[in-house]
This record gives sequence, C-alpha cells and structure tokens, in this order.
Amino acid sequence: MPASEACLECNRKRYTKFANDNIDKDKIANFLEEVEEAIVKAPYQELESTWERIARKYVKSDDIHKKEKEMYQQCILSMKDDIEKMLDESDDIINDAIKFAIAGNVIDFATRPDLTLEELKEVINGVKNIKFDEELYSKFIEELENAKEVVILLDNVGEVVLDSLLCKKLKTVYPDKHITVVPASYPISSDTTAKEAYESGIADYADIVPNGNDIVGTYLPKCSKECIDVLDRADIIISKGMANFEVMSGSKYNVYYFFLCKCKFYCEALDAEMMQEMFISDKYSNVGKRMEKTWKELGRTDE
Repeated sequence: MPASEACLECNRKRYTKFANDNIDKDKIANFLEEVEEAIVKAPYQELESTWERIARKYVKSDDIHKKEKEMYQQCILSMKDDIEKMLDESDDIINDAIKFAIAGNVIDFATRPDLTLEELKEVINGVKNIKFDEELYSKFIEELENAKEVVILLDNVGEVVLDSLLCKKLKTVYPDKHITVVPASYPISSDTTAKEAYESGIADYADIVPNGNDIVGTYLPKCSKECIDVLDRADIIISKGMANFEVMSGSKYNVYYFFLCKCKFYCEALDAEMMQEMFISDKYSNVGKRMEKTWKELGRTDE
C-alpha cells in the first residue's frame, strides 16, 4: 500500500534539503527525479530507506549521515559519567534511567535535523521534568521482575549511550535478567548500528543482535531470522523511538514504548503534545484502537 501524501511530503522536504546540502548542483535534478519515481511506489515503512539508498549512490558513501552521527554520539558520550552519577544518587534508579533514555530520543534526523548540541544538552539535563503514568510504570516493573528475557529495540545514535546506562542499571537491580539489544544492520538515518552500540558500552550488559535490514525501526517483515528468534523469546520488549513504535505497535509481542511524540498525526491519535514524552504499551494503553485510524490514513501495511 503506497504511503500517504502527508508522509511523502515530509520525506520530500528531507531529501530535497539533503540534496541541496550534499549533492553536486548539476546532479540534483536527476537525484530528485529518481527519488520521486521510487518513493511514490514505496510502502509507508520504507520511505526513508528508499530515498537514502539512492542518495548513497550520488554521494558515494554507505553512511550519508556519518558526520552528524559522530557529533551526537560524542556529545552524549562526554556526558555519560555525569549522568551516571545522577542515576546513582536516584531514589528510583530504573525510573530515572528510563527518563534519560526517553530524553535521548530528541536526536532524530527525520524530525529534528537542525538540533544543536546546546539544545540536546538542555533536553538531557531537563529529565527531572519528565512525568509518565505511574500506574503503567508499576505494571512495567512487575512484568520486568518476572521476566527472564528482556529485549531493547535501539533507535538513534547518541541515544544509545543513554540506553547503555539503562541496561547497566537494569543489570544492577536485576542481575538475573538476560538482555539483548537490537540495532540496525546498516546505516540508515540517525539509527544506531552495531558500531555505535559497541561504542556506547552496551555490550558489557547485553547481547547485540542486529535486525538484518536497512529500514528505520524493527520492521518485522524484513528482519532476519536471528532477530525474529530473539523477539520470539522475549518476555518483555522495550521499544525505543517513534520508528520502532510505528512498526511494532499492534504486533503479537509484549512491548513497552519509550519515545518523544514528534509527528502531528501521532500527537492527535495519542492525545499528546508535540515532543511529549511517551511511555505506553499495547497491552495497557489501548494503542491499537487509538492508532487504527492514523495507521490507515498514513498507509501503514504489515505485509
């Protein structure tokens, strides 16, 4: 099913800006024509990967956002020790680790392409203002305590450093839990690959199993068998970021979603403010019913 015009237009703005900033002027028209022909046929979940594959050819790079990704990654790495000190002084270390992990979702080349390091630091340092459903948090902790296999679907670079702290604190409080994290297999947008995951230190606390594709989020129809096996074994899945919410919501898995709401259509469906911190689940938050109309409008397909 083709994507909606709203999603197409959002992507057009991004790849047009990318072209103007990165592609030789005499090749921009050809690039835009080739992309337009491809994305109008692409399903909703594959819009970004479709135009980025074409962009790689024009800039002759397998990682077209490498410079920006390294900048955000190094920024959060430089803050990591101070953030951990704050966590170690917390009255509820898991609660606050989740807040930092959600705050890190502000890094997003699709919705915040001009995010400055100063803005990033301001968001990270403002986590004490984050509030979420305490009843749902209690249910999450109850399920976490009873779980053996925990899976975390990673999202953005930089953000993964905060996810590594969440993993570390989960292993501190629940040392018997086996944790697996799932990054992208290939560079796509601002998504974390195994490279950034290892840089973050997360491998000290979790196994790393890439998803097997270059599509934003953990898009189940294109995931590797190894990735699907990991998901099938999970007692509880922590899904980071909006892209993972887009592709995982309504699946058969027991998923809790941690993200910032950055799309006006999602904000309307979830009754959220733009950039509001989201801590929701399929099981307890009635996500499927709330998102059903929006998925249809945007052109989501699970085939």
